[in-house]
Amino acid sequence: MGRAARACLFIGAAVLLAGLGVFLIRAGLDRADKLASVLGLFLNIAAIVLTVLGLRGGAATGPPAGGVTIHGDVTARRDFVVGDVTYQQRPGDDDAS
Repeated sequence: MGRAARACLFIGAAVLLAGLGVFLIRAGLDRADKLASVLGLFLNIAAIVLTVLGLRGGAATGPPAGGVTIHGDVTARRDFVVGDVTYQQRPGDDDAS
């Protein structure tokens, strides 16, 4: 995620939370308490669903979508790779450039 996308996400979340805070303040204490309880219920249900989906998904299987499959003990940093590496290009992944 780039710096601009991260900044937009942060600003969006801040605006959303500020708006929710203003709404709950204007709603009054009793109504805000009830709304916060309902919002908390739905957020907890969403968290449980995402947890179950994450547990069911397991680890990714199969080779990556494009490029090469790498086997061996590999350490990769930015522009170089160090280690005992063997790789093979899959059929159909021709790099003509």
